[in-house]
Amino acid sequence: MERFNGLFICTTNLMDRVDRAALRRFAVKLRFDYLRPEQVSALVNVALIDLGIHADVPVCVKRLQRVTPGDVAAVIKRCRLVGGSQTAESFMQMLSEKIALKGEGAANSIGF
Repeated sequence: MERFNGLFICTTNLMDRVDRAALRRFAVKLRFDYLRPEQVSALVNVALIDLGIHADVPVCVKRLQRVTPGDVAAVIKRCRLVGGSQTAESFMQMLSEKIALKGEGAANSIGF
């Protein structure tokens, strides 16, 4: 790593397993955590518009926990794959199911 003359980027979801000597070699360390409720609401709003769903973001969106941008992106892909008439409620149901698949192991922080 020390001799590489370019931009070297690494990511991990297992920060507690990274060797401390290796960590010292990184000049910048960023932590990406789960989205805050207002971020989830804003991202779902953008997703609904992108999918052509003209509806207000359901209030239940603020109760969702452990949401990442990747979760929303996966639901958007699923909506496009499934097609048909989508609603804000069906989008939220798919997002809730996606998050539920994470299980309790998702309680750890994410990103590096």
